[in-house]
Amino acid sequence: MSFDDFRKELVEAGELDSAEAEKLDLMELISIYQKFKIKQATGGASRPSSLRAELMRTSVRKKTTKPRAIKAPKKKTAAPKKRSKPPRPREGLVYALEKLTTIAKGGNYCMTVVDGCWVNFRYKKRGDHLYFQVAGDKYIPKKSHLKKEHIEILKDMGIVAEPMSDDIFSAHFDDEPRNLKRIVDTVFEIFSKVYRVSKGADAYIEFVIGSKPSAEMAGAVEGMYDYFNDRDGKSKFCWNWSA
Repeated sequence: MSFDDFRKELVEAGELDSAEAEKLDLMELISIYQKFKIKQATGGASRPSSLRAELMRTSVRKKTTKPRAIKAPKKKTAAPKKRSKPPRPREGLVYALEKLTTIAKGGNYCMTVVDGCWVNFRYKKRGDHLYFQVAGDKYIPKKSHLKKEHIEILKDMGIVAEPMSDDIFSAHFDDEPRNLKRIVDTVFEIFSKVYRVSKGADAYIEFVIGSKPSAEMAGAVEGMYDYFNDRDGKSKFCWNWSA
């Protein structure tokens, strides 16, 4: 049978009207004709509307279907590899405080966290103040809560309860010149003698040098990684407490 024969038989059987049949190419016409013949062979009633629906679906697919765009896989940012050399957290904190007191601007802080206990430095350029906070019981694990003798140790270091704060002890390290190494020794004494943290506990220093960091500030933060064997994100530099 020719193309015209297929079309004529479908039109005469009421499966298609002339206008619809004119729009079909050969493969579409053969597909509909085969369905029509199967219905005849099985005694099925002619259902022009079904065939027309099939025709419309085929036509719409031909006109509107577009190949799906394949998205390129997202590039994963490789985490810095852990370093095998021992971390140097004391030297790292000295470095951070040196940068904090020389190039920091705006919202800055340098927080040391060990086993859920924390101390924090903020630098106020106006007045050249290095402000130091020590968290009280409200902010630390129960096992490290402070007894009277621990508060006395803080007092001997010049760190006292802050009257306008809620369970925070504080001090200003504004001696000229600042002895940053001695200040860092004080921090480590607090974790050992006041908080009594366990050897091997998770520890990190979070160093944020300004709310709108410049290239110089970003480089200073990146320099912290020289002192640690692991990091978490951009600003947390990690180690395990040893002393």
